[in-house]
Amino acid sequence: MVKLLIFDVGGVIVDYTEEEYMRYISRKFGLDVRKFSKAMNSLITKMEYGNIKTESAESELSKQFHIPELDLEWISAYKKLARLDKKVARLMARLSKRYRIVLLSNISASRYVESKKLFLNKVKHGRTFASCYLRMRKPERRIYLYVLKAMHTKPEDALFIDNMQENVDGARKAGIKAIRFISCAQLTKALRKYRITP
Repeated sequence: MVKLLIFDVGGVIVDYTEEEYMRYISRKFGLDVRKFSKAMNSLITKMEYGNIKTESAESELSKQFHIPELDLEWISAYKKLARLDKKVARLMARLSKRYRIVLLSNISASRYVESKKLFLNKVKHGRTFASCYLRMRKPERRIYLYVLKAMHTKPEDALFIDNMQENVDGARKAGIKAIRFISCAQLTKALRKYRITP
């Protein structure tokens, strides 16, 4: 019986993924989006593990692509492009009356701080588990097990929701039920299969 719902942030609660940032900067400076994305993905992974700070990543990108650091708009582009999915927020509010809800996100410290200010205080949830502070990322098995242990929950009593299939697969390998998020309507329907109704 499901007691704990684990929600991803970017691409589920917040209508935004880092690919949007990469496309935005590539268009702004006429860069090859594949080259910029390749460089950016490597840095994002390091930031999400908490291994480098945003400033270091911006400095590296600035040198590699000859763009002033301020023009990379790491924070301002996020504020401009990211939006709270209000339907998901309302669904979470209804679900929170019957289930414990936590957030689990692969996220850099700077993105987490901004997300907290802009979005996370607007959704009903308990704890937030951020990869940059845990120094582990989805889809690693250990991050799911860490959340379960912290929440005193057995794998069979948890359900994980994420927009990325590899993260959904990672949760399932850890023994957690999981749903790949596509839309709020699709999620609501998928939850019914587990007898979860808001």
